[in-house]
Amino acid sequence: MIDDEEYRRRTEEAERAIGKFILQFAGVELALQYVLCEVTELSLHWAKPVVTHDFALLCTAIETVFGEILEDDPDDRARLKKFIKRARAFNDVRVKTVHGFWYGFGFGGIVAHTSRQTLRPKDMEGMVKILADQTQAGRELFAEALELTEKCQKRLGIEWGAVSQAFSDRAERLGLFKSVRQNKNF
Repeated sequence: MIDDEEYRRRTEEAERAIGKFILQFAGVELALQYVLCEVTELSLHWAKPVVTHDFALLCTAIETVFGEILEDDPDDRARLKKFIKRARAFNDVRVKTVHGFWYGFGFGGIVAHTSRQTLRPKDMEGMVKILADQTQAGRELFAEALELTEKCQKRLGIEWGAVSQAFSDRAERLGLFKSVRQNKNF
């Protein structure tokens, strides 16, 4: 049994982990929306009303568009497929985080989430650690989205847009490209 002070500390730790994860998720989602605009040459003026706000559908759109552009390179296609798989897993954690019931902060955070497919609740333990790991995974997704976009743009002969350049500069400053290149999961 933990005392009240320790319970409060662990609760605040969980709240910080949730906030950091959601902030990173929002950054990845925005990056994916804008890189899709860059590659399709959709004016940023039309981005918000045209580009989907459903993350799973956004992944499908990127997989379709980028996949067609990269179709002649099996290595790039495999990398894109892994990227999309990781992005979908990232979204699955977000769904559980925001739609689940949080409890057990004294035990690393437990989320009870009911799947839409099975309608059965399932507990996920150790969510504070999971969110910390997924926040880092989000940083890597952000950087890799920019790298995949750059490959697509080069193949299409498209100039690197101002938004992509701003995202790229931010990622470079944070050292995200280095962490992506060192990760052997790509």
